Amino acid sequence: MSTHASIDSIESLAKICSLDEEPHLNTCFKHFIFFTLHFNLVEEKELAPLQELIDQFTGKVKAEPA
Repeated sequence: MSTHASIDSIESLAKICSLDEEPHLNTCFKHFIFFTLHFNLVEEKELAPLQELIDQFTGKVKAEPA
């Protein structure tokens, strides 16, 4: 089941990229993260897989140039 979810996720990401919706998705994710962190809604261990991305959005780590 997790393999199926991963394939669906990859296909969804490809569709998002093909529609040039990455900036919108990034904005939604930023809002979610800032709200979640501000109100301590999710434990840090649950965010661990996304920590590198979260650090970039929160300014803890500079984003790599494209």
